[in-house]
Amino acid sequence: MTSPKTVLITGTSSGIGLAAAIGAAQAGWTTIATMRDTGKADALLKAAAEKDVADRIQVKCLDVVDPESIATCLDEVISEHGHLDALVNNAGAAQVGTVELMSVDEVRSAMEVNFFGVVAATRAALPHLRAAQGRVITVTSIGGTVGQPFNEAYCAAKFAVEGFMQSLAPVAATVGVDVTVIEPGAVASEFVANIGLDIPALVAAAGPYAPALQAYLARTQQSYGNAQTPAEAAAPIIDALTADSPTFRVQTSQWARDFAATSLADLDGSAVQALTRAWVRRTTRRSSPMSTADLSRVETDAKQLFDRYATTFIELAAAGGSDPTPLLEYFAVPLTVTTTGAHTVLTSAEQLATGLAHELAALRDLDYGGSRALDPTVRVLNERAVTIEVSWARYDRSGTEIQRPRVFYFLARTPDGWRITTSAVLPG
Repeated sequence: MTSPKTVLITGTSSGIGLAAAIGAAQAGWTTIATMRDTGKADALLKAAAEKDVADRIQVKCLDVVDPESIATCLDEVISEHGHLDALVNNAGAAQVGTVELMSVDEVRSAMEVNFFGVVAATRAALPHLRAAQGRVITVTSIGGTVGQPFNEAYCAAKFAVEGFMQSLAPVAATVGVDVTVIEPGAVASEFVANIGLDIPALVAAAGPYAPALQAYLARTQQSYGNAQTPAEAAAPIIDALTADSPTFRVQTSQWARDFAATSLADLDGSAVQALTRAWVRRTTRRSSPMSTADLSRVETDAKQLFDRYATTFIELAAAGGSDPTPLLEYFAVPLTVTTTGAHTVLTSAEQLATGLAHELAALRDLDYGGSRALDPTVRVLNERAVTIEVSWARYDRSGTEIQRPRVFYFLARTPDGWRITTSAVLPG
């Protein structure tokens, strides 16, 4: 009886890696799901149980920047299963910043995780993949074909991975090993939370780059409003894993295919530069084609959504409500939330509901009676992006003020209308 094929996938605690591990197990593969901290395996194990594939998934510790960790994990896999048929390089970390504002160590760190980690895992796995006539599948990014503003280090690493794999592919083929790269675009996953992105602080520290950074972040928030799910982005990985003869380069969506094609056909670089320069061009009355009436309309539409949200929240909290359902329609997922003590990204409607329920419970514990908005500041960044800053004077039921946080909100116009995509409590 032939034993099931075995695949090792890195970075499976969340997002694409988690979805790929579930998909591989559903396809009948013995799946070695690795992560740096196996204490974060709960989401994977829960998903595996729900899909009835827990018996095909084995969680192991593997840190791609630690050669000893890679060697130990591979030794265990070969000892326990006798063969390795595929490696999926998925582990990675996002990074936002521009080179003048970053240290060289930060750039090296991005290269270490996103490039050298891939090289190290691939190098260690190749003897086993040769023996099995297997394949290497590497999750790169659309950022490996199009250099993107404020992503110099991240895109440099992804470009390096693409070049490395494109060079390796014909050589590996001579010994029976297929090589494929998977290029996702925007994916609504917890991957972005690895940045630890505090938007107000990032903009405040950007100095002369602040206007460009604000424009870039506005565009990015919009793109994540139309993001793929992790399962959608992982599906091509499973296709490449099971195909008789997988292609070298696969984009995970039509948008990603069109985006990659722009760069791959751009011999003099002008098309990509025209595209990406627009991302960092701040929209103002002076430079924007938007008329005064257009700016006013955008501000009014976004503010109306925000006012409806604020009224609904205040009424619900003041009544001691605990069901957050009436609030869900005002937010997009993923939602970035930064408080004075934590930063997180809520990547599902379930997580959003849980977060809102906790906020309602916290106000209920304070005997909350209502709020009043003070000093609201509305800024139209472009026709699809608006920021609102407001101080909330919060009162208990006796009318005594109990809190006055100033909160930054980022609103984006999505296919479903205006939605809040970021909420951040400002310092001070």
